[in-house]
Amino acid sequence: MQLVRVRLIPHMPRSGPENMALDEYLVSWHRSTGRPVFRLYAWNPPAISLGRYQNIECIDREACRADGVDMVRRITGGGAIYHDRELTYSLACTADDLDRKPTTIPEYYEIINRFLIVFYQWLGFRAVYAKDSDGRSGTVQHAAFCFSSNEKYDIMINGKKIGGNAQRRIGKTVLQHGSIPLFIDRERINRYFRGEMDGSRFTSLSEIIGREPDTAMKIRLLAESFSETTGMRMYQEDITPEEMIVVHSIMNRKYLDHRWTMEGRTEGDEIAAAGMA
Repeated sequence: MQLVRVRLIPHMPRSGPENMALDEYLVSWHRSTGRPVFRLYAWNPPAISLGRYQNIECIDREACRADGVDMVRRITGGGAIYHDRELTYSLACTADDLDRKPTTIPEYYEIINRFLIVFYQWLGFRAVYAKDSDGRSGTVQHAAFCFSSNEKYDIMINGKKIGGNAQRRIGKTVLQHGSIPLFIDRERINRYFRGEMDGSRFTSLSEIIGREPDTAMKIRLLAESFSETTGMRMYQEDITPEEMIVVHSIMNRKYLDHRWTMEGRTEGDEIAAAGMA
């Protein structure tokens, strides 16, 4: 099997619009170069990301504005996530980059999410897919707040969902990004999301460990678990100033556009127009 090299973009906090624009740019970068790319990042200030087709009415926008919480819309589906004290990753690749060759969306989740299972196992937790968990049925359940939803390949620890992942296929390229919550502020979630949130259905690393996690160590382990499970060799290469010019162009045209945030736009407005540095 030919060794696959993956570009690792090191961990950095960015605003919600910039994070989403950068993930979109990396799809174009992958399609142009044919090389997989893996990014680790954080959110500053805190933000709520909405799924591609989600109705924004599930969010209390006035409460978000009052607290300085960004609202952005992803190009991937799924439910909304409040991003604050967490690790976030994104991956752009094709089936050929993976040791097993997925053909369906569930297969992509099963294969890619193994690195998260291994990450939690290295931390000493019994992490399993929801379909294999005694704590929650594998039956699909949808909710406005992502962590309250249930999909077969969500990851469970102690019968509770931890984090969430979303995916999008553009041609042969798959973009997957996801959240590893270090701490969940349930008071803020209840403030920003309309409707009742069942806090017993989800958890965070700080709740499982009983203390604030060592973020630097978790970042290192997350990258190592990805390399270990995929067999890809990582080489670190940060985003260049030239690439950031393109990223900011995408951000200004799309992720700072009120219409995109409120309702999304047609497929013709996406991805193909991202351009390359």
